[in-house]
Amino acid sequence: MAQGENGGDADSVAPTRVTPLQLINALRAVPPSCLLYVNMRVQGQQVSAMVDTGATHSFLAKRMVNQLSLKVDKHDSRIKAVNSQAQAVAGMAHVVQIAMGEWAGKIDLMVVPLDDFDLILGNDFFILEKVIMMPHLSGLLIMNKNSPCFVAVHTVAVGKP
Repeated sequence: MAQGENGGDADSVAPTRVTPLQLINALRAVPPSCLLYVNMRVQGQQVSAMVDTGATHSFLAKRMVNQLSLKVDKHDSRIKAVNSQAQAVAGMAHVVQIAMGEWAGKIDLMVVPLDDFDLILGNDFFILEKVIMMPHLSGLLIMNKNSPCFVAVHTVAVGKP
């Protein structure tokens, strides 16, 4: 119980506060059937990247390498996605310049055959740049010490063109 300077009850002058549980109802939720994408620039070119916390690495579609003029080093590992055969990794594109919103940085991209996506941002990026996904706010919170910011994402419903 708060007391005023004169020892009386100070509740009448206390600022109104909202409890965190009340705030939950005010947030806009993204349906779980949607994929999250972020518009970004890779080597200065516009690319839409899928945000995937289930991906161990960040991946670039093999078909995008020439379009983005990237140098790819050999990589001897294999990758297996859900419901598919293990396949060889085409290589690694190291220290690729990327930017999204107010944030800019460099990332290593594993080059693999991808049918549905041009680029997938995975856990290696989230850990390195201290990124928190905030689907209820339609964005990513990047908390690295050099350039913390909030980046808007957009959704694409699964199974719809």
